[in-house]
Amino acid sequence: MAGLVSATGTFGGASADSSTSILYYLATPQAQGTFGGASADANTVELDKTSDKLYIQVTDQYGNALPFVLVKIKWTRSDNTTYESYYYTDKDGWISVPVPSDVVGADIYVGNVSQSVTDPQSGGYYSLTPTVYLTIRVVDSSSKKPIAGVQVDLGDLGTYVTDANGEIRVSVPSYGEYTAKIYGGYRYFSQSFTISVNTDTTTRVLYIVRKTPPIVR
Repeated sequence: MAGLVSATGTFGGASADSSTSILYYLATPQAQGTFGGASADANTVELDKTSDKLYIQVTDQYGNALPFVLVKIKWTRSDNTTYESYYYTDKDGWISVPVPSDVVGADIYVGNVSQSVTDPQSGGYYSLTPTVYLTIRVVDSSSKKPIAGVQVDLGDLGTYVTDANGEIRVSVPSYGEYTAKIYGGYRYFSQSFTISVNTDTTTRVLYIVRKTPPIVR
């Protein structure tokens, strides 16, 4: 892990400088960018340790911690104006977020789930478990049109048949790698996908080739 960052500016209303000690982990080392006004040039950002805090953990459906997951917090001020801050969970699936003094409400977003915080100044612990979906569209490689009625084998997840739009949408139990296979009527096809909370809205498109029927003389 890189050393602490001496960041200056504001982050969600809280000042950040080299004397603070709360760490915020970005998804990849040496990431660059601006997060709520505070610049980050390594994989940690320091924030004001005196603020009230929200402690947020992200887990999968088995209760396993999800590291390096993007968390959005939409803050609401007393004058009803809003702004957003973005964070990444640490290796144990947690973030610790100081609450700006002028904030009266907050909404936490992770993937396709959210949770409202009516009294953020009191701090507290929150756990979010996003639902993970794998969406696949099967397309004819020649016509580029979706194909209905194709059986897609997802191994332990079961076998599914594409709908009128050539798609299947399957709830998967956790994040990780899944493999789709297609057999009858088409050339053998196999492709693996890595599903994460930050990309689970992506539709995977499979281009398949119909088997050529034998020539009868």
